[in-house]
Amino acid sequence: DSSKNSSKNKSDTKKKQTGKKIKEIRFSTATDTNDIDFKLDKAVNFLYKGHPVKLTMSSKLSFDFNPDECKQKLQEIVELLDNTLFKVQQQEIINRASSSIGVLLQPNVENIKKKKEQEK
Repeated sequence: DSSKNSSKNKSDTKKKQTGKKIKEIRFSTATDTNDIDFKLDKAVNFLYKGHPVKLTMSSKLSFDFNPDECKQKLQEIVELLDNTLFKVQQQEIINRASSSIGVLLQPNVENIKKKKEQEK
């Protein structure tokens, strides 16, 4: 009986959840400039659609994880984005199991609406 109730509660919770799905874009310390530009275009499109975006940077070699190097590269990538499109919700998300570091960006809905109106 309790398993039926817990599965029902989970489905009810899923129905009540609103909002957009977090989109993750992965980079490595060896990602080429053209690939970075392409992935950043994807991130901007997700932000325009209202999705939160998680940018993840991993080390080229998992056994040689250098969090400082990953953090620096990730910061450089975030600085390439138009900072009026997003708010940084979570600065550092370190996952030692996958040898990665990330940042979660929330879309700045007001500024995105203004930009869309200007483009029309």
